[in-house]
Amino acid sequence: MPLPLASSVQTDTMAVLPVQIDQHVANYSSKVLPDGQSKQNLPGLAASAAKSHVLAGFELPESQVAVVTPIMEKGLNLHMRNISVRRPNYDEVVVRIAWTGICRSDARFSVGPEPGYPTKDHIAGHEGIGHIVMSYDPLLLGRPVAARYLAATCKTCAHCLRGVNESCLNQKNFPKHHNGTFQQYVTVASSSLMPLPEWVFDSPINPAAYTAALCSGSTALKAIRQSEIQPNDVIIIIGITGAIGHLAGLIAKHVYKAKVIGVDWAWKASALPVDDIYDKFVATPVDAASCSEFAKMICNACAEIRGPSPVQLRANAVLVTVSHFAAFDRVTDFVCDGGSVICTGAPKMPESIPLPLIDLIERQLKFQGNMMGGYEEAYQMLEYIRSRIIRPFITELGLENVEEHMKKYSMDASVGKAVVRVNGPLG
Repeated sequence: MPLPLASSVQTDTMAVLPVQIDQHVANYSSKVLPDGQSKQNLPGLAASAAKSHVLAGFELPESQVAVVTPIMEKGLNLHMRNISVRRPNYDEVVVRIAWTGICRSDARFSVGPEPGYPTKDHIAGHEGIGHIVMSYDPLLLGRPVAARYLAATCKTCAHCLRGVNESCLNQKNFPKHHNGTFQQYVTVASSSLMPLPEWVFDSPINPAAYTAALCSGSTALKAIRQSEIQPNDVIIIIGITGAIGHLAGLIAKHVYKAKVIGVDWAWKASALPVDDIYDKFVATPVDAASCSEFAKMICNACAEIRGPSPVQLRANAVLVTVSHFAAFDRVTDFVCDGGSVICTGAPKMPESIPLPLIDLIERQLKFQGNMMGGYEEAYQMLEYIRSRIIRPFITELGLENVEEHMKKYSMDASVGKAVVRVNGPLG
C-alpha cells in the first residue's frame, strides 16, 4: 500500500496534497527480504555466480579520487587521495556515486575517532546517490541506489520490531562499517543500499536536490511528524537556516500549513535566499544579557503570528536542530501547555538539560529525541522534492571543497544543504 501521508493537512488551490507516492516506490520499503534486499530492485545474488558483470558501455577504472582521513586526529585531517577501486565480492556491488550530501555529522565522524570507527584511511559521507556499475548479478546493473547512514539492520530484533532501528545491535552504517560516499566509487553489499526510483535521475529537477531527502530531509520530516502540529499551529525551529532546519521549515509551512518562527544567527537570515521557510525570524542572542530580551521577542512573535486572541499562547512545538547546548536553555518556556519539544541536534559532549518536573507533568509537555528518519520519510521527501512542494536550498561543491565546507560546521558558518558533485550524471 502507498506510504501514509499527513492526511490532516489542508491543501491550497494548487491541490499539492496529499501526494500519493508511486506504488512501485512504496514497495521499496514494504517488500524487503530478511537480509535487507528489496524483492523489486535488489534481487538476491547467486552465490554460484562465476564472474562479475560491468554495466554495458562502462569501463570501471582501477583508481579513483577520494577524500580520506589518513590518521584520525582531534581535528579534521582530510586529504584528497588517489585510491584503488575495490572489485566486489559475490554479494557486493560497485556504485558510481553521482552526488552526495554533506552532513554536519560527517565532520564528527572524521575526528576522534568515534567508538567503532576506523582509526586510519577513513572516508566519510552518507548521503550518496548513484548507479550500480558492477555486480555478480547482471539484473542489478544500472539500478539507481542511495547510501544512507543506517545502511542495514537485522529487522528481527526487539528494537527493529518496535521501530527503533537506529538501536539495532546488528546494524551496518555508512561511514562506520562501510567506507563513505566522499569517493567516486563505493564497493558495498547490495543489502546496504536503498533502492531509488528511476525518476530521481530522469526528472527535470537537478538530481543533487534529492540527496537532501536521505538524511537531513527524512530527519526533518520525522521531527515535524513527532511535533504533531496542525494547520495554523505555531512551531519554533531553532537552527532554521541549517540543513535540517530549513527543510523542517519548508515542511511545516508547505505540507502541514503551520506558522513557523525561525531562530538562528542574525547574519544567516540574509545568507539564505529562501524567504518562505519561516513567517517570523528571531535572531539568536549573542550573550547572556540579551537572553531575556530574546524570550520577549519569541513571545511577541507568537502573538503576532496568531493574531488577536483572548489567550496568549506560546508555540505548539519547538524543534531544536542545532548542536549547541545553549540552544536547549529554557526551551520549555517557549512551548504552550500540551506542546512538544523535539531535538534532532545533540552536543558532542554529554550534557544534561534541567527540566522542571512539575512543569513537565502539570503542563503535560512532550520531550522527544530524533536521531534520524527512516526509509518511509526518505521516500516521502523524494516525492515532495519531485512535486516541487519542497525546494531544498542546495549549494553544489566538488570533492576538493569538502574539507573547507566541513570546517564551516565547526564555525557554525554553513547554511542550507551542501551537496558534492562527485561524478555527476551517468552517461
